Amino acid sequence: MRELDVPARTRLARSFGAAVIIALILGAAIGFATLRGGDQGNDGERSAATVSSAGRGETTGTAAVGGGVPTATVKAQVRETRIDPFDASHAAVAGLDATLRERIQKAARAAADEGVDEFWLTSGWRTSEYQQGLLNAGVKKHGSLDAALRWVKTPTTSEHVKGAAADVGPTAAAYWMDRNAERFGLCRTYANEIWHYEVRPADGCPPQKGDAAG
Repeated sequence: MRELDVPARTRLARSFGAAVIIALILGAAIGFATLRGGDQGNDGERSAATVSSAGRGETTGTAAVGGGVPTATVKAQVRETRIDPFDASHAAVAGLDATLRERIQKAARAAADEGVDEFWLTSGWRTSEYQQGLLNAGVKKHGSLDAALRWVKTPTTSEHVKGAAADVGPTAAAYWMDRNAERFGLCRTYANEIWHYEVRPADGCPPQKGDAAG
């Protein structure tokens, strides 16, 4: 019987070892599945947030104004300098204050009716990153920060970053806007920027500032 006991114990040990190995494999598989489930859950939350924004009628531009991270598409769009003011899918348009966007569009329709062949935005809503890049370029162009600030504001003070300003082009459209902006509740803000317009305050357009630093 003792000769038979040895292989019996061996078989028992082997069975026990196999069971341990199987348990370890199952545990690893369950752990991996849990990690994947967690990742998918995070993706699901991001997707839900995107759907929720779309459900409120928001776009990538307005979402970024509200504090979201601008996508690569948004970053590219805000750098464009010939933008259809009626393109609601364009971040530079969608990111504008709704009142400003509506008034710019009314002005564009009237300009077309009055013989202005081309009317576009050379800039609308901007990301903070883009605004900082413009300021850096301004320093390089004008030789100093003080000189650059006459033309380009910082990201924290720019009306463009707030969605509160739009630049109109080409030159003929900008001059037409200079003559007609108040008809549409808009004001030219700076004496040195015939293209820059903002919503008119309730008490009328204030005197123009000499430049962005004034």
